[in-house]
Amino acid sequence: MFGASLHDQKRVEPGTGTRSLGTIKPAAIASVFLRDDLYKEGKRGYRLSFRDSLGQTFWNLPITDLSLRYYVDHQHTQKGIALPKISAQLQWWFQKAETWLRLGLTRPWQPDDEDTAWCYLQVTGIYTFPDYLRGACFADFAPA
Repeated sequence: MFGASLHDQKRVEPGTGTRSLGTIKPAAIASVFLRDDLYKEGKRGYRLSFRDSLGQTFWNLPITDLSLRYYVDHQHTQKGIALPKISAQLQWWFQKAETWLRLGLTRPWQPDDEDTAWCYLQVTGIYTFPDYLRGACFADFAPA
């Protein structure tokens, strides 16, 4: 998809690819994982795992899709729905619907425990038919 080798099913060496975005129809959504304590500084973690048409599983990829993030935040803070319940509802919907994922690469980043910087795989968009947002967009769920 990116025109470069994907190492460990999660990262590309900077400067080796020809594209940084692509869209796929996964064979299956394995999990949607939302937690408040996944990151430092109290940031919420939005993660997704899926299997592609070749049978490869991509575990625990970060979701940067603003529509999904605002939707989750709205459901949790405005409606008081617990994150595990939102995770289960989204996972059920993504498994039931025709789901497409837009995958992108981060800017080069070097973890503290590595000698090399990498561009990491992330889910930048989630599209379902029928639409899990029921025609709404990120602005409909934006914080006041």
